[in-house]
Amino acid sequence: MDNLFILPVAECISLGWDSSRQTLDAQVISGEGEDNLLTLSLPASACSPFAVERMAALLQQTDDPVSLVSGFVSFVEGQLTLEPRVMMTKTRAWRWTQKLRLWHRYLLPAFCLCRLPLISC
Repeated sequence: MDNLFILPVAECISLGWDSSRQTLDAQVISGEGEDNLLTLSLPASACSPFAVERMAALLQQTDDPVSLVSGFVSFVEGQLTLEPRVMMTKTRAWRWTQKLRLWHRYLLPAFCLCRLPLISC
């Protein structure tokens, strides 16, 4: 689990479907500065036909945008890439369940830790 990280998301700058890999790829700005690009990459699965659509919808919503993402990080062709497991907004968390291959939604309490600054260890 050395490659499991929680990273901030400032904004989604591009969203696209790679038909050859059957994968949704999103370019997001992670942290401060516009040069902190992170690729979110979620492959499609027959067991979870709407997971890709849910991720795309979460990244496009403007009323409660994604602020944190957690998942497995790797370098793909020199680009930092994360396969999401949890996506959080200010009010909700969406957890990807690998076993069931779905996104589960959770309401966050008002005292949620996601409002605290990130601390790196």
